[in-house]
Amino acid sequence: MKKSSTQDSTQKTIDILHKFLPLQKISPSSKLQTFFNLLYSSSPPEFILRKQPEELLAKHQDYIDNIHEVYAIILAVNHNNLEIFLKLESFKHICQAFCDTIEQLANKHYGIYLQCLQASVLHSIDTKTTKQILKNMKILRENGIISFHDEKCIQAALSGDSIRKATENKGSTAATGTIQSFAQSNPNHTLFKEQLTAIAKAKKILHKVPWARTLTFLCDENFTKQILIIGGKKTGKSTLIATLLCNNANATHLQPLEALSPICYQYGKGYAKIEYFNTQEMQALNTASTIPTDETTQKIKHERIYEEIYQTQKIQQVKNITIYHDSDILKYVRLINTPSLIPQALRHLQIYECLIASQNICYLINTEELFSTNANKHYEYNARVIFRLLTQDNITCVYVIYSQIDKINLTLKKRQTLYNKLFTLIEQKLEGMYAKQELLKKLHFHYLTPGIAYNLRLKNLLSSESGFDMSSSGILELERQLFAHIFESPVQHISIEILKNILNLCKNDYQQNTKLLESCQNTQQTAGKENNTLQEQEENPASNSAEISSNSAIQQLLQKNKQAQLNEQTRKKIESILDEIKQNVQLMTEKLPAKYSSFYVSFSNLRDNLYSQFIQSINYEMRKRTGFSIKRLKNSTIDSIVIGLQSLSEILQNHFLTHKELHNIAKYLDSKNPNSLIHFALTQEHQNILNLLSTHFNTFIKDGYSTDSSHIIAEHLSYRLNLILPDNAKKGTISEEAIIKPIKAGFEYYFLLLERNIEELFNKHIAFFSQFMQQALCIIQCILIDYYQDAHISDKEEYSAILKNL
Repeated sequence: MKKSSTQDSTQKTIDILHKFLPLQKISPSSKLQTFFNLLYSSSPPEFILRKQPEELLAKHQDYIDNIHEVYAIILAVNHNNLEIFLKLESFKHICQAFCDTIEQLANKHYGIYLQCLQASVLHSIDTKTTKQILKNMKILRENGIISFHDEKCIQAALSGDSIRKATENKGSTAATGTIQSFAQSNPNHTLFKEQLTAIAKAKKILHKVPWARTLTFLCDENFTKQILIIGGKKTGKSTLIATLLCNNANATHLQPLEALSPICYQYGKGYAKIEYFNTQEMQALNTASTIPTDETTQKIKHERIYEEIYQTQKIQQVKNITIYHDSDILKYVRLINTPSLIPQALRHLQIYECLIASQNICYLINTEELFSTNANKHYEYNARVIFRLLTQDNITCVYVIYSQIDKINLTLKKRQTLYNKLFTLIEQKLEGMYAKQELLKKLHFHYLTPGIAYNLRLKNLLSSESGFDMSSSGILELERQLFAHIFESPVQHISIEILKNILNLCKNDYQQNTKLLESCQNTQQTAGKENNTLQEQEENPASNSAEISSNSAIQQLLQKNKQAQLNEQTRKKIESILDEIKQNVQLMTEKLPAKYSSFYVSFSNLRDNLYSQFIQSINYEMRKRTGFSIKRLKNSTIDSIVIGLQSLSEILQNHFLTHKELHNIAKYLDSKNPNSLIHFALTQEHQNILNLLSTHFNTFIKDGYSTDSSHIIAEHLSYRLNLILPDNAKKGTISEEAIIKPIKAGFEYYFLLLERNIEELFNKHIAFFSQFMQQALCIIQCILIDYYQDAHISDKEEYSAILKNL
């Protein structure tokens, strides 16, 4: 019973600690078990800090150069000397470095807090750091801070045990099974998990509230976060994903697969799904499949993908692959592997589609290329890609990963050089931008050996033959940062913001109706005392019937009180406005597609004119001039395409904006217009919701059709022109068959892609407009009309708990 009581007390303390700092659950390693057995005669804690201790200490100037000393002090604490350490202000400052609010923690909980710190340090340190800690531990013993016995116990835990384990397991698998992956991280007690739980509870509440029942779609958005893996060839993208998801029990399901098409890893069980291109899309892919297929989708076992898809060359026709995996972490986050840069144009567009739906990007760089003879070219290319990633509004974190570091002798000085050179180029590209510093905060640099990390985790080895262990491979630091950024950051979404205000309306209703209800009940009780005693009421059926009638009357009173806030004339006016908006939306969606035909004429003219000018310029200049620059002509042509596309996108945008129906809709949604629907907002929550809808509407209609996707296609045309017509081409080599016809084919193909891309953007714009307006009308109907027809009373505390976590 005593042991159980102690465990309960420890668990309560852990629950308290969760409120102070983010923790994650682990399976303690042999190092942790040895340390806590020797120093505490007990089992180690199963929780550690979610962030690396070194990362937390780096934020404090006092500790940047003294991290090993800080680690030694933390590991020196135990039950015998805890009270002495707690009397030292310098020690408390160290504790606060890991959590600013820890001074609010009662002294009786400090023991478990420090054990979590100790476990975090032990979990993160490598062999080199261990040696430095032991040197500082000796100094602590020589100065009488710790005993000789404590020093030897710590030394045995940090070095002796790990050496013995490494010797026993050299060339074989370890028996402990303690090297955990990203997939095994515990999302409980994180802001993101609690937010999703709150959304699920909110949906149940909306089902119970008559006026808000049709608003459950606010909770049905896909709030799953997405990690996108991109990079060039041989950077280890596939191996990185397999390492993140590997837990030793799923090796056959997670063999690294080269992403010749996007591969999405998401939650599910039992199979993978293959989606194929249709005939039209295959034409756009500009490739011939050796094995034709009439399939649109196919279900397949994980272990059969390589044999049935890759080895048969059906992969050429695969649009994307979805691999379902039963790891709990994938309930909250998807991982997507992408074709190596630079792929075919259509594949590149697929990467872009994934990019604009992702929040976190892992961009892998082959470090060997940065030490090659044309390193500057690689630096410039990588800086350009990272710049594009940083300037995407939907991206919150970009992890720049120097991959394959085991293949070069990457000293600390070389690491710093890699970082400084690339960071400087990125800064230069951001120069002059208003949000430069905010954009740079998205950047996180890592150094990784994907292949070694995967093999260590798969075979559960402590170290590789090259000397790398899990810590020095870089994977643990990357996983910890990924987890922290994903799960300690709630989702920002308009649906959640509207949901908060809906719940606040329900909560306010509860408070108002409760006051009215109490007043009615007091009146009822007074009347009851005058007519009869409580005992007579219980014995008299007629009295019970009267009480039921009275309760019904109270409910009717609450209903009338709510309805009185919206008179009949106002209600009809709102209904009339909503009907007018619906009619305008219908007219807009009917007219808009027809407008595309006029755009097509302008688009065809742009293609024909640019091609004609390009060929004429080549013919003329090659005949008349000797110093003609082919490179300048190609660059000028691509610039003209980009400018032309911008002009065409403005044509489409004007088609959209000039509709009188759109102006009719806008005047009612404009929250700055006192004659709009905002005029009928009687509470702050009503105003907030209408403001959110107005802002979202204005942002949407101003979005153009000139996106990075069109620029990507223009760049691919540029690559194609460089292959057909090199900068140093001679007059004699420019012939009809060798140059002119391939250039014409290139123009036709890439303009076909541009046409389809812009048409798809246009159709998506219309579909999104239609969906948004349908949802907006539903929300307005509920809050401005249905809200005043219902007097539902719910639990106030339930609303408060949900709102706290949204």
